Amino acid sequence: MYVGYGTSGEFRGLDVKGKAVLVDMKRILHFIPSFNLTKALETAKEKGAKAVIVAEAIVDAPTGDPVGKVGDIKEQKGTEPRLYPVPAFSISKSDGQILKKRVDAGPTKVRMNLKYSLSPGAARNLVGELPGNGKTNEVIIIGGHYDSWFDGAIDNLGSQASLLAIAKYFSRIPQAQRDRTLLFVSLFGHEYGVNTEMGHAAFVEKRSDLQGRVTCFLNIDGSGSWGWEEKDDTGEIQPTNADDKGGVFTTSWALSAIAHRGVYKYAKGPWGQYPLNSFVADLYGPISGAGWPCLLLISKHIYYHSPLDTLDRISPDQVYRRTLMNISVINELLESPAGYLINVDTNPNRRSQRGESTKADLTPDKLPQNPNPWTKGAPTDLSFNIVPAKPHVFSPVIAWVSYFKADAVETAENIRWGFGNLLGLVKPPKPHLVSGSMYFLPGTKKISMTVKDSKGRSSSITREITVTAGPYAVVYWIAYALVGLICLWVLRVIWRRVQR
Repeated sequence: MYVGYGTSGEFRGLDVKGKAVLVDMKRILHFIPSFNLTKALETAKEKGAKAVIVAEAIVDAPTGDPVGKVGDIKEQKGTEPRLYPVPAFSISKSDGQILKKRVDAGPTKVRMNLKYSLSPGAARNLVGELPGNGKTNEVIIIGGHYDSWFDGAIDNLGSQASLLAIAKYFSRIPQAQRDRTLLFVSLFGHEYGVNTEMGHAAFVEKRSDLQGRVTCFLNIDGSGSWGWEEKDDTGEIQPTNADDKGGVFTTSWALSAIAHRGVYKYAKGPWGQYPLNSFVADLYGPISGAGWPCLLLISKHIYYHSPLDTLDRISPDQVYRRTLMNISVINELLESPAGYLINVDTNPNRRSQRGESTKADLTPDKLPQNPNPWTKGAPTDLSFNIVPAKPHVFSPVIAWVSYFKADAVETAENIRWGFGNLLGLVKPPKPHLVSGSMYFLPGTKKISMTVKDSKGRSSSITREITVTAGPYAVVYWIAYALVGLICLWVLRVIWRRVQR
């Protein structure tokens, strides 16, 4: 049974008990499977589905992602696999189209034969150290995971090559010139335990002596690729003929300033600054949980976590420029005043007390400007994605940035959304790279995205979607009308009492 992207409205009125469910999937910002936000797998399980088939809606290859709760994976500890209660697997875009045609033609039977094997194995974290000159006991940690899905060129073997090059570069600098110790770590277990078991947790536990001494954990992940986008939900992948869009993730604006300067030296745009303490990649879990200041410069092309993440989709030039970008960051970390980046850090998991600092953290308006702007005017080439394309009333619609070109690193606060609905008037959507809303009445609706650049210039794009009533819409309207009448009656009673 086909359920679109698996929103509550697309499941509404369907009896999926004992049946296989076919769910479309797009990766939001190239990272997040859409079923994570629509809750398609959870809804299928709650409604008694027998199996879930996830069909890629853009990439013509199956995708790789753990299914189920991270906690379930963590508790397995490499012994017995605690499988998700509903068998689930991924198929390519073309296979999904074939299956949808058969479902549209009438009841379709599928036979699933899922086999897995489990065997014990040994894995290691690799750690190298370049001692500092003793001026401070602070440590800079540089590293990322080496386990991957499929060939894993962008995720994360290109970054492992970059990590070796960075270690080689700093090994040639005399110890007397290194004001901090540098730790290089290659970690195992990101794709298996999503950082919470295995290598990341083991490293944090073993190096508890670093508490309060880490200037920064610089995550090396997603080191440079060509850009491909599906613009405006065409279903077709188009090359951008530029670097893939990149993201800056930090735990303080002081770290963001360091990151932006590195980006401006070597990147060719576009880049975005995510809200502070947005923990992704290797930063999720034990690393950020240790309370360390964190910084990540990352890009993941549209073929991420698929068999098409191959070496031909990254180039030596892109990995080289990302390597230079991270070297620039490390040099600034080495030169930063002792204690400053630790004291101003905003990681909510920090365990050390804030010491005295002669300077406070920066504010977003003090971030550096791009000395060589990537565009001459207002933002251009705007596009965004929407799922589902035809939402039902009283069901979520999700929108996110697909692409744009701007003069400098964009912050999430400079991206605004409009959904042209009553809910947006009552509770305007927050500025962000991803947004969402809900419609109460069917019809043609307009969704807009506005991007403002560092000089205050803005550009907007608007798309129309068709909202349908869907099953049981009348029931929802009656229920909301009754709630409204009750609220009016309560307000009337309160008003009369006040008048007395």
